[in-house]
Amino acid sequence: MKHLKLFAALCCAAVLFAACDKTDEPTNNGQNDNPNNPPVENPDTIPMENPDTLVTAQYTLTVLSNDETLGTVTGSGKYAVGTAVKVFALPKQGFELASWSDADAMDIERTITLTSDSTIVAFFRTITVGTANGYGWVDLGLSVKWATMNVGANAPEKYGNYYAWGETELKGHSSNNSYYYYWDTYKHGYENYLTKYCNNANYGSGGFTDDKTTLDSEDDAATQNWGGKWRMPTKTEWQELIDNCEWTKTTDYNGTDSVGYIITSKTNGNSIFLPAAGYCESMCGLYRDEYCPTQAGTFYCYWSSSLYIDNPNYAWYAFNVHNKRTTQKARYFGCTVRPVLDEN
Repeated sequence: MKHLKLFAALCCAAVLFAACDKTDEPTNNGQNDNPNNPPVENPDTIPMENPDTLVTAQYTLTVLSNDETLGTVTGSGKYAVGTAVKVFALPKQGFELASWSDADAMDIERTITLTSDSTIVAFFRTITVGTANGYGWVDLGLSVKWATMNVGANAPEKYGNYYAWGETELKGHSSNNSYYYYWDTYKHGYENYLTKYCNNANYGSGGFTDDKTTLDSEDDAATQNWGGKWRMPTKTEWQELIDNCEWTKTTDYNGTDSVGYIITSKTNGNSIFLPAAGYCESMCGLYRDEYCPTQAGTFYCYWSSSLYIDNPNYAWYAFNVHNKRTTQKARYFGCTVRPVLDEN
């Protein structure tokens, strides 16, 4: 009997030992047994309500336009950590992407890798450079766009052609040896008396007047040589350029040894260059002598399309060697032409 009691006691002890030993084992609620749901080791993952499902952490990307009337954007949304997201800036007609708020870039398509919630802004603006009829223009934030070079030039630092006011062709040799740039060969005058663009009978041929004070397109060297909506600037438009831009004189524009002014907009920072092309008088023509043009490299003489109404023998030009201003010059002089683009 004693042996039976001892055996029974030993059996009970074994059962209790086994139970205690199983209770001390670690547990993961069965997750380690699911090959599709490994242990959480990535700190960028968060558990959902369903313990059998994990999801990668997400960041929010917000892409904005500074003005949706100028352009729109795409790419906003929530993305998993490390996702390479493509964002697009879509300018509307007549506008361009100026910059992004988070980068010094003007790419309309970009790829962004998210490392946090982010907001970026695309800044759109009116197109500031372009071409019309094959000739370049720059938007200086003024009432008209300005050409990048003179009529007859093939680069900004080149002088280009010289035209008498209201004439559209270059001067050539005169059969009677008259001066090339003088009243004798001027298209709209006869012996110093005007036949067009005259508001005072004392200056008109036979008392002629027509009260025209701005060049017609048929007499505009810019319009006739470049076509389209190109034309010569008015006196008012030259004054606008003078008043609303910074003028920096240089003696070596872009390494070309060209003397002139770099004219930079106070509004948008764009710029053009005007070389000191001088002017033509007397024996200056298609076959110029060594003294022509006069004062090239020191003097500036750019025609406007505006008549000097106090004395119609003269027209307004901009500007002289000493300062930036509009002033008058006899209409027969040969001056350079810097066109403007009028899209109104």
